[in-house]
Amino acid sequence: KYKPFSIPASTAQGLFLATSQSNYDDNYGKVRVNNTEGYFVKKPPTTLRVGLFGDVKSDDYETMRDYIEVLAVVAPDLDIAWANDISEVTLPIHLLSCTEFINETIDQYCNTSGPSGGFSDQWGSGNLTTGWGFLRVSDQQMGSRHTLTHELGHAMGLWHSGVDKTSMGPPNNQAGNWAAHDLMVLALIHNSSVVSGQTREEIRVAFNISDDELQGFINNPATLSNTPDSAWVGLGDLLEDQFNNSSMGKRLGK
Repeated sequence: KYKPFSIPASTAQGLFLATSQSNYDDNYGKVRVNNTEGYFVKKPPTTLRVGLFGDVKSDDYETMRDYIEVLAVVAPDLDIAWANDISEVTLPIHLLSCTEFINETIDQYCNTSGPSGGFSDQWGSGNLTTGWGFLRVSDQQMGSRHTLTHELGHAMGLWHSGVDKTSMGPPNNQAGNWAAHDLMVLALIHNSSVVSGQTREEIRVAFNISDDELQGFINNPATLSNTPDSAWVGLGDLLEDQFNNSSMGKRLGK
């Protein structure tokens, strides 16, 4: 759908965001990958098969379809598609609806008062224990697209950031779509030369990214909000329009 698309070169800005996490502010710390704390990339396997379970609505299929199309150009080496059978599912997505608060496990959790979702790698039971991870979203009155987009970002390797108007940014100013920063980071994570658990410094050297530029973001994380390459801005704008024209966007009056 978005082809032809030329992926810009990886940057220090994208590398920082791909290997660190904040509590939606400018205080960034280490991440946990393979039970180890550090500045690492977390990357799913190159083959993923998606299955939707629970109270699934047509909007949810549309959301996943839309992002599979995006990943085809942002992460061209990622083979992500719908599973044909439950035995193929490696990324199960459980959508719940509830009329009362449920708080039992990461799966058995449903919030009636606001958005709720979670991604846990290597979670599930029965046929689903061998997959990459488990994604859960509690249905909201306006729809699940916003939260599903955010949690899918986690499943694809994104961490929380303090960058406003992005899918992974602060909840009070969060985009309902993958924005320019999200797309930039996804492309770096899914570069064929990157492996899960690789360190920030290993990637910096391999990609010939300036250490001075990286140190600039480390010393002043507020500059992570700087506008990325125009290619990412343009694609992000298309996804914003797509969100605004979606069922959820229309319900929100976008």
